[in-house]
Amino acid sequence: AELVEAEIQAEAEKNLWTQDELERYKYKYLQVLNLSEMIPIKVEFVNNGPTMHPGPFDKMIDMKVGNKTYEPVDYDKRLNFPFQGEKEGLVFFNRFDPKTGKNILDGQKRVTITMSSGISSMIAGRGRTASFFWDINNDDPSKLYAGATAARLETDRLIKRLENLRKDKEEEAAKMKAIDDEINTIQSRLDELAAIQ
Repeated sequence: AELVEAEIQAEAEKNLWTQDELERYKYKYLQVLNLSEMIPIKVEFVNNGPTMHPGPFDKMIDMKVGNKTYEPVDYDKRLNFPFQGEKEGLVFFNRFDPKTGKNILDGQKRVTITMSSGISSMIAGRGRTASFFWDINNDDPSKLYAGATAARLETDRLIKRLENLRKDKEEEAAKMKAIDDEINTIQSRLDELAAIQ
């Protein structure tokens, strides 16, 4: 949370934004990060050695939480291309375990991001992998959701939820109508059969 807030503030200072412009940027940035469903990880490379060949990048990085390892669900496709110098991008992991549906960070103290040694000949030559540890014990993402940005994001979330509920209601109403029609058909047939006997 602190890193995201610091990046937003740095961008605002660099561009000399007003508070309103800052709130608009923060809103859009948090929408892109989709923190309610994803865990975004910013990767930044400074490569002063031989050309790195990181593609396909989603096969070069994984995240370990507890005793489970997760692959990214999305990432900045620019990370696929060979490069020298500097490069950065976002990598997104599911916040919820696909099998259990539970938040994978609940009850955890640390996340490990590991990059394959195949990402760089410098790392491969040493026969190692690059691992980064993220202490999530004291991380508080709720700090990001304050003020006008929080209200807009909450409004968006509630509108989306309301749309889903209305859609569910329509589907259930259609099912109820089909059941009522079948009940009426069966009752009519029973009445016809009762009249014959």
